[in-house]
Amino acid sequence: MSAPFLFRGRKRYYGCERCSRATVREPFAEGVEAIDEKIIAEALGVQLLQYVLLMKLKLQDATDTLEVFLWRDAELFFGVKAEEAAANQEAQKSIHQTMDALCPPGGSEAGRPQLNLCMTAYQATDDEGQNQTCYQICNTSVIRPSSSTWSEPDPA
Repeated sequence: MSAPFLFRGRKRYYGCERCSRATVREPFAEGVEAIDEKIIAEALGVQLLQYVLLMKLKLQDATDTLEVFLWRDAELFFGVKAEEAAANQEAQKSIHQTMDALCPPGGSEAGRPQLNLCMTAYQATDDEGQNQTCYQICNTSVIRPSSSTWSEPDPA
């Protein structure tokens, strides 16, 4: 299922090739006001894929650099749903503005905000079978200022 199985406006819905069992049956819509993508997927035997925001960031201070992932809590961090970012220009613009504020294009390191982040470390195995420590930003959201001044993210 490399192609969407359902189009609704600008949104595209995909199914998992391994998890789906293609079939056609009557949709169960008793007591439902509107048939949504979940009901259609169930009727077709399709396991819906979920949209996910995934970023790899390089954090740097005076002492060292650390590569971290932002994925499980990316929606919290940006205040934008991944599904909306896939189809909505305003959601994409919001993420872009946040990233520009955190790392201004062409800006000096002095102009970047100080960050307070919650992170977790975990062990993962790379392609060669070697264990490595990975870091992930968690439980952190960006506080959007009401004025043009920037304020730092706040751990939730």
